[in-house]
Amino acid sequence: MKSRGQYEQAAVALSIDSGHRIIWRMRGLNYEIFRVIEPSKMHGGSVTLIKRTASPSVLVSTIKKACTTSPRKNPAERTGEAAARSLVENFTGREVMPDEYELVPTPAHSRTLAQVGKIAAIEYVAFRDDKEYRFRHEFKVRSRPALAVSPDGKTVTMIGGSWKFGEDGFEDE
Repeated sequence: MKSRGQYEQAAVALSIDSGHRIIWRMRGLNYEIFRVIEPSKMHGGSVTLIKRTASPSVLVSTIKKACTTSPRKNPAERTGEAAARSLVENFTGREVMPDEYELVPTPAHSRTLAQVGKIAAIEYVAFRDDKEYRFRHEFKVRSRPALAVSPDGKTVTMIGGSWKFGEDGFEDE
């Protein structure tokens, strides 16, 4: 039978192995186990309580289980992530591993955006076939999207137009 200290050592090791995605602390005679939500560049990180227990063996088994399962997500988010990943894979020409790309959180827009003008061309740098390329797309006059900006001037958005982003990058429709 393991001692309380041995269980706690195992819990520390599991937390480190998880990259500190699962953390725990003692509060009185109870353990509190948390899942760390990865901080993004736009929002601070947060923690979610998974379980409270007084048992050191339950502490270790809960951390093990939390390390092997991902947090639940809204089905619409899973579908959106799959579509985004597929789009990136089609564009780059290779399978993209989850740790190779970042889903960028959609910034909260105010209800008002100011239309600045139309976008005639867009130029961007991206990897394709494991090489870095500079792409430029000139929109046809009938396909041009509007350039809109938030009232604080910190968020710029392309709205409308007759185009799509696909395997070949931007394409006029």
